[in-house]
Amino acid sequence: MSLLDETQLYDLVRRAVRDELAATAPMPPDEFLTMRAVAELAKVSVGTVKAWCRHGKLVKLRIGERGVRVRRADVERLLTSKEAPPPAKSVDELAKEYADRIVEKSRRKSGR
Repeated sequence: MSLLDETQLYDLVRRAVRDELAATAPMPPDEFLTMRAVAELAKVSVGTVKAWCRHGKLVKLRIGERGVRVRRADVERLLTSKEAPPPAKSVDELAKEYADRIVEKSRRKSGR
């Protein structure tokens, strides 16, 4: 068994410290996206992204008075989950549903 010389010992310690630091290095900070960036990434409207936030599918973080951001990791988790987000309804579909509800309410009031 041979003893290590000073240079070999230095290299061995340096590698051990580097490996230990790499193993315990903090995770990089989360990447935050705007609502528009989330919509583009998910290929949906900004309204759909806002609905996902309202329904708890995504968590929005307020930045200042008007700014809102969403963690990219949360968006990717949502998009890859088994429970895929429902497709956004078109304006025509929403308008028809709203009109149907109004007609139904007026029928109930008039007794028909």
